[in-house]
Amino acid sequence: MMRIPNVILCLVYLGDQGSTVLDYWDEDYDQGKNCISEDEIEKLNREDKARFQCTSNLIEDPVEAIQKCKQDLAHFAISICRMTRIKKAGDLLYCKNRGTTTCCFDNYECEKTWNDLSESIPDKAVQFFKNKERVLRNIRRDLGYRTCHPIKGYDASICAEDCKRIQNTPLSQECKNRKGFMKCCIRRDKQFCHECRYCCTLPFCTYINRKGEISHISESDINKVDTDDLIRNKTNTLRALDYLYSRNNYYKGTGMDTRCLKPYSNGDPEKWEHYDPDDFANAVNEDQLAKAKSVAFDKRFFNFEDPEVFELMTGDDYQQQFREAYGFDYTGRGKDPYSIDNSLMLNCSKDCLKAEHSNFARQCKRKGGLFKCCINTLALAVFDFTRRKLKQNNYISQYSPVCGEEDLESGVCNVCTSTYSCVLWNRTTNNRQHEYMTEKFNDLGGATIIENRKFRRIPFKSVFCIKQDFCQLNENLFDTVKFWKALDKKDVCDISTVVLDSDFKNKPEKELLESKEDCVKRKSNVRICPRKIIKNHKLEDSLIDANRQLRSILRMVGPKYRRKKSRRRRKHKRKTKAKKRSKKKRRKKKSSKKRKLGHRNRAHKLDHSYVFQI
Repeated sequence: MMRIPNVILCLVYLGDQGSTVLDYWDEDYDQGKNCISEDEIEKLNREDKARFQCTSNLIEDPVEAIQKCKQDLAHFAISICRMTRIKKAGDLLYCKNRGTTTCCFDNYECEKTWNDLSESIPDKAVQFFKNKERVLRNIRRDLGYRTCHPIKGYDASICAEDCKRIQNTPLSQECKNRKGFMKCCIRRDKQFCHECRYCCTLPFCTYINRKGEISHISESDINKVDTDDLIRNKTNTLRALDYLYSRNNYYKGTGMDTRCLKPYSNGDPEKWEHYDPDDFANAVNEDQLAKAKSVAFDKRFFNFEDPEVFELMTGDDYQQQFREAYGFDYTGRGKDPYSIDNSLMLNCSKDCLKAEHSNFARQCKRKGGLFKCCINTLALAVFDFTRRKLKQNNYISQYSPVCGEEDLESGVCNVCTSTYSCVLWNRTTNNRQHEYMTEKFNDLGGATIIENRKFRRIPFKSVFCIKQDFCQLNENLFDTVKFWKALDKKDVCDISTVVLDSDFKNKPEKELLESKEDCVKRKSNVRICPRKIIKNHKLEDSLIDANRQLRSILRMVGPKYRRKKSRRRRKHKRKTKAKKRSKKKRRKKKSSKKRKLGHRNRAHKLDHSYVFQI
């Protein structure tokens, strides 16, 4: 039998399965029954967890059946851990009865905060310098790559050469038996520092299975093992093939760069393009692969480890750099020096108030859509501290700190980002329609959902959205999928929030929280704290100042200001018209005088002429 691949795709599932899975193994008369995990699955069903942690199919081949099971389970697993990442995929549970294969996962674990992800970054970079061969060997073993090599800069030519040797292998023979198409994915990534770059190769076969669906197998899938032994082992891990569609988050420690390079697409190997993941993965012949779309290499895209890129993203024109690389509509900085007592999202919320009265927002309202401000904050100092640690350990020769001291961070390394979008229901397609103020952006590196049986990517700029409540300093993030789905203000007000930064774990007083009724009545994305609350509660001085600034912006762009501005505009227009009429009259009068004077002069000349003739 073939080894069953361990599958966890990085995507988010939109919706749920409406049916229970317990019915598939209630009867014991099936002679082919193989329910190794029957008790655990029944327990999940009793606890009403089966519809979120189990799936089933009717595929006869046991290897393909379990492979399909695990692919489907990934939807649920990533959905549960969508705000951070899966720390532990958990145990795989299996049962086959009456021709139906049912799989579940249990005992999973999610990363609790972003702090947990960031704190490990400097140490992982140091580990690479200490023993890069061991690090790459572990990556190759754990993810199932065929080869991995350390590289200097961005040149992955050594991996391109490896991919030329994928023919005449056991995988290519199996691919031929399945009438499939052999391909090789070249991945280029880094271990959290510029000097820690490497490339890996993943040969795989794409074929059409008996159900007419596109399937993939890699070298790790053709090694012969006993299916029951694998299921009893209950191991549920992440493999390189599972990332083929590149549906994971790229930012910081949440994931890795899972794009596949298009070799020789540029004369400079450091500028090779990336394949469109869907086109590359779904290509089943040479012609389709030749037509697969590709994206030009952008050095800035999720590459803060590069000192040159980091300097660009923290330089004077940082706003333009973030807009071009990620499609953010606005990027602002924190106060210098940065302090947790000052709201990092203030500048973005001020711009959100202005954007709510923009032409884009007004057009959205006229079309019956909901205008959204997605505000997020990015703490980039960890990349600076990583290079500082590498220099302290003499792994790099020189580096000039950008973000100040660790206990006195500079505001340039702590930014807020704003994304403005309009969501409405398209009656023609019977689906949600999302329009962005900045339309040009790379939609990889964010999250992926399934809607109406189709994959849909949420770009990184719209994945993490903070609830803009200025009665508190906490950064409470909306649930990604629910915020993306929201079609009206009531939907937004019903969304639960989560705190992913350990610095904001203290819960605010109940009196400071906004009721659902007040939330629905509020017209703005930004909650400016009511004066009554500010007066009756001892808010931080920074919050009082933030609300003062927001009210000042609101006076400038609010309805009253627009009416005053409109009246001034009309008044100015009337004055301008009056001046034009007055000038026209003066010109007409002056022209009339000239005509009369000319007539008199001609008459005078005629009189003299007559006298002369006499």
